Amino acid sequence: MKSVLKLILFSIILAAACKKKQTGGRVGEVAASADKPIANAFVVKSAIAIYDAPEDRAKALATLPIGSKIDVFQSRVPDKKIPDKAFWYKVKYSPLTADAKNPQAPVEGFVSEREEVLRDNLMVFEAKTELSATKETAPGKFEDIKEPLAVIVTTSLNLRKSPALNAAVIRTLQNGEVLNVLEQSSKSVEINKRRAHWYLLADEKGEKGYAFGGFLLEGGKGEMLALKNAGFQFSSGWIQPVAKEAKIFVAATGAAMLQISDADYRIPSQWHETKGALQPGAWIRIDGSTTKGATQRYRIVHRRQVEGDYFETDYYYVDKKVVKFVKDYFSVSKDLPHEMDAELAQEVNTYLGGDLNAQCSKVVEFEGGPAENPRRFKAILAAIGASRVTADKDDVCSYTERQTVFSEVSLDKTALFRSAANGEFRDLDGDKIPELVSQGGGRGYWTLEVYSVKPGKVVQIAALGNSMDGGSSDERLNFGYANITDQGLLEIGAPQYVCESTEADAQAQCAKDTAAIVKRAAFLKFDKKLKPFPFYGQLKDDKFVQVAKPADIK
Repeated sequence: MKSVLKLILFSIILAAACKKKQTGGRVGEVAASADKPIANAFVVKSAIAIYDAPEDRAKALATLPIGSKIDVFQSRVPDKKIPDKAFWYKVKYSPLTADAKNPQAPVEGFVSEREEVLRDNLMVFEAKTELSATKETAPGKFEDIKEPLAVIVTTSLNLRKSPALNAAVIRTLQNGEVLNVLEQSSKSVEINKRRAHWYLLADEKGEKGYAFGGFLLEGGKGEMLALKNAGFQFSSGWIQPVAKEAKIFVAATGAAMLQISDADYRIPSQWHETKGALQPGAWIRIDGSTTKGATQRYRIVHRRQVEGDYFETDYYYVDKKVVKFVKDYFSVSKDLPHEMDAELAQEVNTYLGGDLNAQCSKVVEFEGGPAENPRRFKAILAAIGASRVTADKDDVCSYTERQTVFSEVSLDKTALFRSAANGEFRDLDGDKIPELVSQGGGRGYWTLEVYSVKPGKVVQIAALGNSMDGGSSDERLNFGYANITDQGLLEIGAPQYVCESTEADAQAQCAKDTAAIVKRAAFLKFDKKLKPFPFYGQLKDDKFVQVAKPADIK
């Protein structure tokens, strides 16, 4: 009975936590306000039109150039022709050329949400000044806490007049500086291999500007100031307990330790077993340490899965004197029992930037190509990060991140392939050299990628995807579905969110969007004699050539 009650309580808390998750990629539906915008947005890729009504056939009032800032007064405005399929933003735009000598009235109208969702051409910002979190204030008692939201700068970073790398620089932010968060972009972007949101920030003097979040840490204002006062320095690495009592603290300073209760789902099960201490023998990732005060601490990074592919990160602290530190995990794993060649392991670790787990990595050799010119490969399924501490030896590697690396033996070269999804070898074109097919998915999205293994490198042939929250990146195309069939054919379906309706206006919009997708899909060649969708393609010379639907595919 006790375990049943625990499970019920866990479910209630988890459901409450999941409700706090923001809807990605789109501003929530908000009613219009006559004098106060609900958000602002920037045109980031190409010029777009602002219309006098929420429909494509409306009159274009103005063209918004790249970098334009517009005020958003209402979102999710239904399209006049297809109200259940398309939506618009109600906006106001003040021309940049307007001044005292050349006054120009603001332009009020509508911008299609497809600019943001399909084309990633609008960067919409939402007000975000508070941090809401559920904290355990007493054993088994949880309360919703709100506090001002802030960021701390992890390196020197430019504060800009708009959210773009070529925007004018206001000043350079310094490492350890704390700023208040005013707004955050509704979607993340990738810059220099870092994916993060843009922020509108305000410093202590009230000066405002935009900064990319890839070099910022977000949290409550109190915690960020505490980190600053404790002389927090950022450094990635791993720690392992060396004392019997490696107690976990909840702040950079002070004596408040992690409280343990059966109902707290946020912390690892191992911490329950050790009653709020680091598990003996475990390696834990940290992102920095304090340098001031009588007791200096490392900051522990704990990333937990909330729902599907949605993760949240919590931070805890441990005294430096009760743990030992290593810069990267490879320095540990190379001394553990493993089957990797020492030279190859070192090379792969260098390619991956450290933290290779040699113990949990696997190497598979295979050959391909014509008999007169065979090619030999090594495929390394590289594990990243620490193994689990468990009595079950088959389970120690189950939670490590995976990346794939190729080494062509005859050329003595290593080709790096990075993907969050699982990959498998499939010979799609019959040349005896298998391609890599990488597929992944979760609640509301799917991806499919195909790679060709070239001498010394891996070349991407196709990248397809769909994301119901609008979070797809530039190379992702919002098809309804895509998969590689047993016959080695690439099968692609039309965008379902438009083509479900049989109404004439919806079908016309479907044809328009289909044409746009076909235009963007440069790696696909659509035969005019065949219907664009479903598309069936046979791989030939690293290109998918459209073929008729095979009779044995239902």
